[in-house]
Amino acid sequence: MSASPLIEIRDLRIRFHGDDGRITHAVDSVDLSVANGATLGLVGESGCGKSVTSLAIMGLLPKQSAEISGAIRFDGLDLLKTPDQTLRNLRGNRLAMIFQEPMTSLNPSFTIGDQIIETILRHRGGSKRARAGDRVAAPGPHPLARAARRRISAQALRRHAPARDDRDGAGLRPAPADRR
Repeated sequence: MSASPLIEIRDLRIRFHGDDGRITHAVDSVDLSVANGATLGLVGESGCGKSVTSLAIMGLLPKQSAEISGAIRFDGLDLLKTPDQTLRNLRGNRLAMIFQEPMTSLNPSFTIGDQIIETILRHRGGSKRARAGDRVAAPGPHPLARAARRRISAQALRRHAPARDDRDGAGLRPAPADRR
């Protein structure tokens, strides 16, 4: 007997209703299944629905204009029928997404460390002072390259997750105590 998939999508269809009454069919009949511990890459041409599918999984599509049908299950939970508060508790804790343009997920008004710690505090509790050791080293006040912003977004996801091996080198290391 095989275990249930961690993520299972069946007949996912997403349409957007424009202000002018126009309907855009963004995703048409997507089926996929991802086992716990497996990795899946969504690849395809620009505009084929990769990001829209990911946003639907995360529950981040605009409710007023996106019409979603089918099923999206995460660990047995039907995400399309899950209350917003439950989705907020899952996002950043058990569900996460690295956006194509990570600068849109980073607020330039706050330090990168504070933004990462905010996610940790939301899902693990504690105080900023207690979590000071979780700060990350970041470049100076210079603009960050797109790849660096993606690594920072990925690090934000990893910092609050259970300890994992980081041999891929994509993550930033915690700042030494003398550099804080």
